Amino acid sequence: NVEVRYRSTPVRARIESLESGVRAIFHEPQVVSPGQSLVMYSPSGEQCYGGGVMRF
Repeated sequence: NVEVRYRSTPVRARIESLESGVRAIFHEPQVVSPGQSLVMYSPSGEQCYGGGVMRF
């Protein structure tokens, strides 16, 4: 699960590892902008796996 906005409902995404970082592939379309944060959580939402600033 990932969040792309502060206090937003987490959405499902597949995370792929790249040489330059990671890629998030959303299961449902999302409206995102460069500079927004992406935070990755466990399915239960109890653990934060990491995050970063989105680039395009």
